[in-house]
Amino acid sequence: MMGAFYCPHCETPNACTCKNCKPSITEEDTVGVMHAEHITCGKCGKDFSYDEALYTEWKLIQSKLNENS
Repeated sequence: MMGAFYCPHCETPNACTCKNCKPSITEEDTVGVMHAEHITCGKCGKDFSYDEALYTEWKLIQSKLNENS
């Protein structure tokens, strides 16, 4: 998976389905349904905004950095 949107509900990465990322999606990847204003998570089925996905990814990065320090 090249790009992903992280679900704020289950923290699962949902593969980006744009024309550049689509070729790198594998069967193991979770693929969400992209809408104009939101994404529906391919794992838990809940909706979230693109902003929420970005914030969730930031929280996960911060959490990993804190674990390593």
